[in-house]
Amino acid sequence: MMIIYASPKFYIETTLVRTIMSDFDYLLVKIIYRLQGIMEPFSVNIAPEEYFDLKYLGADETLEVESVAKYWNTLEYLDNTIRRKIHVTRLEIYDQRSDFLYTVEDTFWNDQRNFLRERIDYLKGKKNYHLIILSLQKNGEQITYEFLRLEDQEGQFKPIEHTIIQNKDGIEETLESYTRGMDGHGKFLKSFLS
Repeated sequence: MMIIYASPKFYIETTLVRTIMSDFDYLLVKIIYRLQGIMEPFSVNIAPEEYFDLKYLGADETLEVESVAKYWNTLEYLDNTIRRKIHVTRLEIYDQRSDFLYTVEDTFWNDQRNFLRERIDYLKGKKNYHLIILSLQKNGEQITYEFLRLEDQEGQFKPIEHTIIQNKDGIEETLESYTRGMDGHGKFLKSFLS
């Protein structure tokens, strides 16, 4: 099977080869990554059984592209010896039954404390969902995390969530959390900053 993927950072032509037969051969899972200072991307094929957390799969259910992964961070699937050197990862999960491609690309900086995550879904070759998440860690007396989620709505990115969390002595406290409802109106859930 020949699949061509295009993204702003990668243009990859690859042949996906499955060497281990399983009940989930209709799903192809691949992680592409770039190391700091090296332009050529590397890739790893992962068996669906290794990527997804099967304990959340019901007896009569099959794996789907958006089933529960073992790890939220794609770096966790890669070898420890190279993890700290990686600055870009791209996860591709392709469901051959429905011609659905799920992609998540992470760009890391600040010693991997900060990242930009871009998720794009394609159904039958057409983009049908686009989300961007920005996560920033601010170091100081107390570590503060700031998350911003933007969703493509009719060709414009609109904020759907903005959260600030502070970690003091191992205890996390949400300082501010904003979510945008389906009607397009935002509301503050909790705010200690104003």
